[in-house]
Amino acid sequence: MRRFDSRLHIPKYILLKEEILNLIKDKQLKPHDKLPSRNELIRDYDVSEITVRKAIDELTNEGYVYRTHGKGTFVAEAKTDRFTIAMMAAHMYTMSDANYMYDIGFMAPIIHSVQQEACNQNANLLLYFNHDDLQIEKQNLASILSRGVDGLAILPGSEWYNAGYLGQLIREGTPVVSVDRVMRGVEVDSVISDNEAGAYKATKTLIDAGFDKIHYFTSDHDFVTIKNRMAGYIRAMAEHGLSYENYLHVCPAALSMTSEEKGSYSIVKAVLKDAKPGFAVFAANTPVFVGVMNGMRELGLNVGDIGLACFDEPPIYVPDNVVYINVLQPLEDMGTRCVEIIMDRLRDKAMEPQHIMLSPKLRVNRNGAVEEVPVVKSERINY
Repeated sequence: MRRFDSRLHIPKYILLKEEILNLIKDKQLKPHDKLPSRNELIRDYDVSEITVRKAIDELTNEGYVYRTHGKGTFVAEAKTDRFTIAMMAAHMYTMSDANYMYDIGFMAPIIHSVQQEACNQNANLLLYFNHDDLQIEKQNLASILSRGVDGLAILPGSEWYNAGYLGQLIREGTPVVSVDRVMRGVEVDSVISDNEAGAYKATKTLIDAGFDKIHYFTSDHDFVTIKNRMAGYIRAMAEHGLSYENYLHVCPAALSMTSEEKGSYSIVKAVLKDAKPGFAVFAANTPVFVGVMNGMRELGLNVGDIGLACFDEPPIYVPDNVVYINVLQPLEDMGTRCVEIIMDRLRDKAMEPQHIMLSPKLRVNRNGAVEEVPVVKSERINY
């Protein structure tokens, strides 16, 4: 056991950090060597867990080491050999734009976690936005190809439109991971939420709460995520012998989130104008939910008599005296896993295709009593 000299009046985490840096600089620890475990460092240097965590956090933030999920902490490549990862998302609007409130709840956690994990992995990050325009997405992919980046995490505007560019990146040996989408026409790693299981569990929870008429509102986007959410709703209704054909409403929408909100608002005004209390509504995403809520309020419907469910956390007030279910996707975990897959594939080109499906959880509010409910992974995933 090595003890640090307390007479130096230097914080122990800095001394431990310098000790590990010296091992790296003296090549006793080489790139991709695994660092001793947290417990081993505590034992060998007679320090606390907090000291070890602070030392490793600083080394990670400065790019000397990187963490791999479930495996440990490893020595990074020399700083002159840093990888560069590109991230393409839809947008990150300012507060002056109507879409801003949706970005905060969905886009921001994914982008933040990608940036944080890239830093943890000693990688640079280039950030692109397609602004809900597939032509801009194509231009961005051409730029990414010309820059020769080492990997790409993408939340594509279409699951097929720019598959050719992604295929070219893969042929050139560049790892590509699709976030919240499953690409068609090209073999791309993917990280998604278990949308079918989340929608099934939320619908079943509404049924168990006594609602047998559940209106499901969704957009007409041709995404696997959207299809799987609808499939989960249909499965739960069918298993309970409930009719769903007349309660399934598809809202026409362009790529933008505000258009989804307007589409669901228009449909609600038409289909719920003569509705009697005691039904429930389930929205496939937050813009659709906002449109549904605004439409119901304009119709004068009392939401206290209506069951509510939605994916993610919509930026709209919902009173406590309702049955209200949020299907919470593990958005930050999705971003983190994307970067981990890219870095793992850069180190192992022969790695098997990765299609990671993470389980969401439900947050259930029953008239002010809130609980979180785990979601069992679906056996019915449709890629």
